[in-house]
Amino acid sequence: MCIHEGGWPDLDKETGLCKNGGANVLTLDIPTSRLANGCAANSAIVKIEKYTGPALELTAFVPPKNG
Repeated sequence: MCIHEGGWPDLDKETGLCKNGGANVLTLDIPTSRLANGCAANSAIVKIEKYTGPALELTAFVPPKNG
């Protein structure tokens, strides 16, 4: 599985699924070191399951309410 980086998480309130395909929902939030504090994850073990529910509304382009 390949997910291109750059998207931000856009979680569906009912299902908890990310509608935007953000890779950050799959990786751990641990830094490379105390100095660099970069992302340590370039790969993750995932379980893939086909989604058979209704299409979720893409809201990635809707400005945030507090923005």
